[in-house]
Amino acid sequence: MMKPVRNLIFDLDGTLVDSMPYYTDAITDILKAQGIAYDQQEIVRDVTKLNRVGIAKYLIEHFNVNATVDAIVAVIDQNSLAAYRTAIPTKDGVVETLWELSRSGYELSVLTATPHPLVDECLTRLKIYDCFGHVWSCSDFGTSKNSPKIFYAVAERLGVKTRECVMLDDNFDALTNAQKAGMHTIGVYDPSSEHLSNRMKEQFDGYVYRLWEIPSLL
Repeated sequence: MMKPVRNLIFDLDGTLVDSMPYYTDAITDILKAQGIAYDQQEIVRDVTKLNRVGIAKYLIEHFNVNATVDAIVAVIDQNSLAAYRTAIPTKDGVVETLWELSRSGYELSVLTATPHPLVDECLTRLKIYDCFGHVWSCSDFGTSKNSPKIFYAVAERLGVKTRECVMLDDNFDALTNAQKAGMHTIGVYDPSSEHLSNRMKEQFDGYVYRLWEIPSLL
């Protein structure tokens, strides 16, 4: 139990929405367009811990993609846009759990590497945008979840200490950095990070397979 923590911060992709298959397709489309062979599982494993700039650098360094970082980021965003606008669903139990937590007095926020045009439209379409007091893209802080710095900044904007926050994410590295900043941490199952599930269970304050399990941990 983490009482009296009232500030819950959710990742988006792989935590609230089942977007990783769509996001991976947006990335592999770049490789297909240049006739580059790839292993789908390797891509999923490697990109889940990266933001869009990191993914672009990864594609250049590991696959010799012939494009600039900015150009690759633009293509990823363009390839993803239709999916975020029309197709990406919530994960099981998300809508009911968010409204239950909101009614119970928890302050809910989103912190995601996904840019605002995508995350805002997606959450609005899924009718859960209004569950959150804050919806942040990492770009709002000029940094990423690859460093504890962003989690200190989030707590400061919320007007609380990091120890008064819970970060919920499917990404092991992001949760590790939130933990280093002093936040409570709950891992969320996603197939893209299944190979790290045992480490998450050992290291973090909790681990859930479905979001409706969250209230019992708080």
